[in-house]
Amino acid sequence: MMQNSSLFTFVGQIILNGSGNESFYTYQDYPSIPDEPLFHLLSKLEQYGLPTLFTVGIILNVLSGIIISKTELIKVTPFVYLMAFSVVDSMYLLAKIVPWASGRVYNVYVIAGMCQVFYYLSFLTNFLEWWITVMLLCERNYVLFKPDNSRKYCSPFRTKCALIVISVFAIVCHLYLTWTSAVIEHNGMKMCMVIPENVEDINVLRKIDTAFSFIVPIFVTLSLIVSALVKWAIGPSKARRDIRGFSSASVVIRRQSNDYQSIKQKPEYLIGFNPKLFTTRRRITFKIIIIVLFILLICLPHDALKARLILLNGGHTATLQEIGWLRLMSEIYAINFGLKGVLYFIIFPEFRMAAWRLIQVNLLSKCNKEEKEMCTEV
Repeated sequence: MMQNSSLFTFVGQIILNGSGNESFYTYQDYPSIPDEPLFHLLSKLEQYGLPTLFTVGIILNVLSGIIISKTELIKVTPFVYLMAFSVVDSMYLLAKIVPWASGRVYNVYVIAGMCQVFYYLSFLTNFLEWWITVMLLCERNYVLFKPDNSRKYCSPFRTKCALIVISVFAIVCHLYLTWTSAVIEHNGMKMCMVIPENVEDINVLRKIDTAFSFIVPIFVTLSLIVSALVKWAIGPSKARRDIRGFSSASVVIRRQSNDYQSIKQKPEYLIGFNPKLFTTRRRITFKIIIIVLFILLICLPHDALKARLILLNGGHTATLQEIGWLRLMSEIYAINFGLKGVLYFIIFPEFRMAAWRLIQVNLLSKCNKEEKEMCTEV
């Protein structure tokens, strides 16, 4: 009976993690947890791999956000999107930590309110992850096709406004998740699950959500990648000359403003860094595509299988094998939200330089402060 209850708990968590369909499984559906290598592997990954990934991922996301927000990188539109990724990724990892910790430390996942909040966050972050990717690729395509206009329209302020709009839209559209789920007692065991009378409505809404959270953005993403790669490979010679001219002008301006920069109170982390020129560089587009391909590689298998189970809901009951593979893909899926910061560090030398300079400036500031305090005491 303990094994059966554990399986029921596991399937229920799959339902409300957004990792499966909304069919109501009971422990009678499957008499026991199968003794298969896949499930033993999953057990080890959940016991040791997930807590490590959650901890490292949140630390990396926080550090990435600090490095971008505290340096000149915040003036570059692609890095504004990367900072948005850091926020969304941290929210996703927090939403995943609670169900994991609830089964091992204290079961807060079956507390009314907590159940709905983290259920809501798991779907909200999935939606935002794909649409921020689409927005980032749209911006890079615009830079490639309209390099002159991009210096005017691709500004950090406009980017932040666009991110706020899509975030508010996602927050409002997913509110239905909060009042259609609850903590329900089944055979003496509390579970966070869809309210039974809302199941049919949720089936329809979940299919719509799958279309707009995965199917539409994945096709748009693939189209934008192809478009960017073709344009990047061809290379507009006029735009290249314009950018070189802009670069020369920026160097002159930079040299003339050296005296002014030396008296600025705010430290300069990236010496000679020009955000507008950096934004229009073609190599940035190529590196952004690498990040997007990483997201596709990690997320596509999980989201494709999840979409299949949701769209077939009502005429298909997920097999244990499908549940096992979906569970494995869910663990791999979390890598995207936990380790993108490592990718930023590897492919962007400016990111590494900003991180190093941020550490240096803060340490120097701390040392100077301590010296002043010592002199005051003397």
